[in-house]
Amino acid sequence: MPSETSPGNTLVLSRADVEDLLDLRQAMSVTREVLKEQAEGKVAARAPMHLDIGAGALRIVSGALTGSGRMGLRASGAQSLASDAGAAMLFDSQTGGLLSVLAYPFATLRTGAMFGLATDVLSSPHARQLAMVGTGRNALGLIRAASLVREIEHIRVYGRNEENRAGFAARISAELGIPAEASTTVQGATKDAEIVFVSTNSTQPVLHHTDITRGAFVAGMGTPCEFGEDLYLTADQVVVTSVEHERNFTDVWRDGSMHSTMVDLDRTGKLPWTSMSEFATIIADERPRAGTTVFRESSGGYGDVAFAAWVYARARELGRGTEVAFG
Repeated sequence: MPSETSPGNTLVLSRADVEDLLDLRQAMSVTREVLKEQAEGKVAARAPMHLDIGAGALRIVSGALTGSGRMGLRASGAQSLASDAGAAMLFDSQTGGLLSVLAYPFATLRTGAMFGLATDVLSSPHARQLAMVGTGRNALGLIRAASLVREIEHIRVYGRNEENRAGFAARISAELGIPAEASTTVQGATKDAEIVFVSTNSTQPVLHHTDITRGAFVAGMGTPCEFGEDLYLTADQVVVTSVEHERNFTDVWRDGSMHSTMVDLDRTGKLPWTSMSEFATIIADERPRAGTTVFRESSGGYGDVAFAAWVYARARELGRGTEVAFG
């Protein structure tokens, strides 16, 4: 296998070719590097496209790393915001050549990596108590990432389904070795928690400022309305991965089935985009502020391109995949 794709050929990578090439620690390293590119203005971000067809949905995220010379997209058929059953296309941004079509089982890994990095940078170094609101596909990965950067001693879990939350708490204890318990209310889960993660599909706010401890790090990656306006307005800082993604969220659901609290706050002048910080800037400055921090993860697109580029390069080194002439 040549070290570079032959002219006119594209490297096709199956799930078996790629799924062992990227673990959580490496994913966090790749994420940090792409954030540095973003801080230097070498990332092109675009809000995702979400096509809802009732029984399912098509989601496409895209972006470019102009410093690295890569651009691409990830596509998946899913009703939720992320899927580990999609595919990515990676292009050379200078020539436009299609470098690779690859299986992309890294969607939940990418969000976990971002949460882990954000927890490391934005939460108190002494944080030991974690609350998880939501028990879906992403939840365990988020907790696993936090446990890499903080010595988590106890976890409380809330989910709407009693059986699911009890089972999830038991799974945390079994897989991560961290004591975990299910709570019957959001407030019961978040009480005294220094780190609060939220990942839900709720169309109404599930977390308000009265639910959290002062100085907590609160991070969300689910629907854009799961945090109440009061949570944003009372925070010492609001941090997002991409203002471009957040401000154009209405383009994701054009049918009006979902709204963004951040978009509403900017429109009413209560919290304009200029008062928020992008995480990449904080990473570059290495000067996070103390106090209550609300963080929103929404960097699908250029983050996925960074993962695809890293996996493509590693697969090349290992001689994996099949070259196909699409042209």
